[in-house]
Amino acid sequence: MKAKSCERFVEFVIPAEKGREAFESAARKVQKTAEMKGFRKGKIPLDIVKKRFRDKILETVIRTYVVDALSDEIKNQGIETIDLPYLEDVDFQDDFSIKVKAKLYVWPSIKLPNYKKLKIKKKDDTVSESEVKETIKRYRKALLPVEKQGEDIDEKDLPELTDEAVKKWGFESVEQLVEDVKRRLEENKKTEVKKDIDRQIREFLLKNSRLDVPDPWIERQLESKIKNMAETLASIGMNNEQIINVLEPRKDDLRASAEDDVKLFFIIEEIARKEGIEASDEEIDVQVEEVASRYGMSKDDLVNYYKTRGKWDDFCLQMDHDKVWNYLVNIGVKK
Repeated sequence: MKAKSCERFVEFVIPAEKGREAFESAARKVQKTAEMKGFRKGKIPLDIVKKRFRDKILETVIRTYVVDALSDEIKNQGIETIDLPYLEDVDFQDDFSIKVKAKLYVWPSIKLPNYKKLKIKKKDDTVSESEVKETIKRYRKALLPVEKQGEDIDEKDLPELTDEAVKKWGFESVEQLVEDVKRRLEENKKTEVKKDIDRQIREFLLKNSRLDVPDPWIERQLESKIKNMAETLASIGMNNEQIINVLEPRKDDLRASAEDDVKLFFIIEEIARKEGIEASDEEIDVQVEEVASRYGMSKDDLVNYYKTRGKWDDFCLQMDHDKVWNYLVNIGVKK
């Protein structure tokens, strides 16, 4: 299988002298906890430990020495990785030298589309009188006796709204209800239009960009999607068996969606780099104030909350990405 552009492979040999030292050190560590009939714990002769617990010793060598040696090799070769390396093969030789082969994950090669020619078809977000009238009609129908609310009744036969009648829904007057209906319809329309714009940008970028992304990133995103969906299903009363039955047939679709999410992350990062787009300190400060106000927190408390949980960089990164997204919206939507 051809390697992805985000993958690099390194092969090197740990010299016999270093390998022997690592083996001897690991053997002594294993000896301290090794148990064997006829010997007290930690008192098994080292020669016997080396023979009877060889596999455990080699595992210890990999964990405590080979991993460090790999890290040094990566630094020596000047390779900048974006994820933990994967040890593909560790071959212990008779002379105690160790042949190591590892897969590394690096920033992918990304071919961007000409996003400056992005064109978005923006849907009409105005609310029509007929939409308002249809919503008002549902309020009028709600004034019918319960047993008649499911019937198909002509509009002219529906009760008229009155200032007194609309108080049951928390309104002071019919006029106030109508204004509320218009406002909510406008908000819903704007939300739908924004979702459609976002969908068009996402599809454009994914369809016209060329890049490979690291498998570990895809797996983590997939796990996150499955976890979130499982929690949602559990919240509506599904048991584990039902959740599995819902999720299992969707695994392939969820994986494809996870891969697209990861690709989009790298695409947005590349556009940010190319265009020099980054949220300013002032913009971050304004956003922090807005979020803090939403949750009834002080700005300092919110920043501390993110930082103590290791999420501050993610918060700032998301702001960078939002700024890139707005940049693309402004390109695609012609005023």
